[in-house]
Amino acid sequence: MKSIVDKKDIGLLKRCLMYLFPYKLRVITTFFCIVFCLILQIIEPLILGKVIALLFSKEFEKLSVMLMYLFVTELFVTILSFFQSYLFSSLSENIIYDLKRDMFQKIIELPVKAFDQMKVGEFISRLQGDTATVASILTNQLINTAIDILRVAIICIVVFQISIPLSLVIVISFPVTFLIFTFSGKKIRKQSEELAKLNDSYFSNLQQSITGIREIKSLGIKKIKINQFLDLAILLKEKNININIISTVARSLSQFTSFLSQLCVMAIAGFLIYKGQLNIEYFIAFTSYSSQLTGSLMNITQISSNIQKALTSLERIFNLLDEFGYKKEKFGDLDKQHIEGEIKFCNISFGYGDDLRVVDNLSFTIAKNNTTAIVGSSGGGKTTIFNLLLHFYEADTGAILIDGMDIKHFNEETLRTHISIVHQTPYLFNATFAENMLIANEKATEEEMITICKKIKIHDYIMSLPHGYKTVIEENGANLSGGQKQRIAIARAMLKKSKIILFDEATSSLDNETQQMVKELISSMSHDHTVVVIAHRLSSIIDSDEILVIDAGKLVGQGSHWNLLNDNFTYKKLYESELECRELIS
Repeated sequence: MKSIVDKKDIGLLKRCLMYLFPYKLRVITTFFCIVFCLILQIIEPLILGKVIALLFSKEFEKLSVMLMYLFVTELFVTILSFFQSYLFSSLSENIIYDLKRDMFQKIIELPVKAFDQMKVGEFISRLQGDTATVASILTNQLINTAIDILRVAIICIVVFQISIPLSLVIVISFPVTFLIFTFSGKKIRKQSEELAKLNDSYFSNLQQSITGIREIKSLGIKKIKINQFLDLAILLKEKNININIISTVARSLSQFTSFLSQLCVMAIAGFLIYKGQLNIEYFIAFTSYSSQLTGSLMNITQISSNIQKALTSLERIFNLLDEFGYKKEKFGDLDKQHIEGEIKFCNISFGYGDDLRVVDNLSFTIAKNNTTAIVGSSGGGKTTIFNLLLHFYEADTGAILIDGMDIKHFNEETLRTHISIVHQTPYLFNATFAENMLIANEKATEEEMITICKKIKIHDYIMSLPHGYKTVIEENGANLSGGQKQRIAIARAMLKKSKIILFDEATSSLDNETQQMVKELISSMSHDHTVVVIAHRLSSIIDSDEILVIDAGKLVGQGSHWNLLNDNFTYKKLYESELECRELIS
């Protein structure tokens, strides 16, 4: 056993078998179907041998009875084989579903850090390809191997009763075949691991090429992307060919070994028949049994090779189910139905890795029911503040308080309910306008949705479409302008009715008229919401109640626009830089 799998691999297989437990009854039914089919297949050669013997002896009355037995036996074998095939298919698809369900739930539960560091293709490859491999090993390989072992045990007893010399010839070939597939299995395991990594890169490249098609066309890099795709496709092709070559060589050597054993059987059987130690009836039965026995022995020896392939997929699946070693997102158990909306950062420090800190000992307070803007140069830590407030990342030191309570104590539902965010590039689902907006709050009414859409001046556009609010938005809003996408995202955030609303460059894609409208909307919202705005265009946040100036992860200024313009060098420099840009554009 050590040559096939080690302790770690056995642990993977045990976890894999857990997915069979919910279907114990189906597995048992399948097993009995196969056993009955096996019994009939063992009886069948004896009947066939008798038929041929009766044919030569011209006992036609007995022959017709035996032919009827043969017909009934084969009929039952066919019926049982059908049920066996159906049960296998059902088991396989149910296991694939269970694996995909558990994997997708884990993917959704992974911390944001995992999605920042991993390729999308890795998730798709594991979710789609590896699950089918594992289901196959559970249903086709393990169950069939168990049946083959039973078949070998029963047939060995029968054939040894027929002829010991002939049986020994068949059995002796087993160790040779076993060594062939054990050796090839180790090579296939290594090749399969490399193939899985290539599949990850392939799916990632494919996903990036499709979602980024506008950039590819506008940059004129179609040939580059085609060449990248073809390079990966060629590597995949060659890797698959290598694995197939190893498998084919092993299978061919095994078949040749089987042929040699059958040749020896024929020679020895001929000698035994000549000596009168074996009759033709039992020779015919033995020939059929030896074929079944050889096939089953080959399947058993191939289990090593097949398990090595599956172990690669199992390891990848359970790595995902174990969250790739990432720390699980931690939330408290505090459930708050209502909050006031005061936000306080207390000595917060944070870095995304071993590099320099993005946020360094940051402290400030955002008052409830007003508008606070966060400004600063790119890379200064503004978006990181939102990521920490949303608990996408956990601060290295310090505490973030809402209404004086550490956000670590809130349960996830409370935190997500009371905070909404509108991103610079919002993501829209491939669903209708109404579904995209109402998804955040199932209790919101269509009347509320229409009222908000009128406020942000998107209602007329939606109603101009043939199906109005039931019009389906293409994937990620491909059929909408940047400004239209942001308005839908703003409507979605407003319908969610969160106390705290974050705007991350949410007006960057809007024209001046709409931007002014959104500014007025934000101003009106701040009467009963805490609104926090990240902005590069300082002209859009001049009227904010409070402005926080962030530089290199530190708070370097706080106050109103005019106070900061007079007293804060960093803010004044940002403002003057924006004025210069406007003059150059004009």
